[in-house]
Amino acid sequence: MKQTDNFKFDEANVMNELVYRNLSEDAKRQICAWKYGG
Repeated sequence: MKQTDNFKFDEANVMNELVYRNLSEDAKRQICAWKYGG
C-alpha cells in the first residue's frame, strides 16, 4: 500500500483514521511532520 505519495491527507479527513491505522509508526511521524511541521 504505497498511495502516500499521491494521497492528500488534508483532503481525506474522513479517511484519515482508516488510513492511519494501516500506516507504520514511521509513516505516521511523516504525516504528522507534513501536517503540523510544515
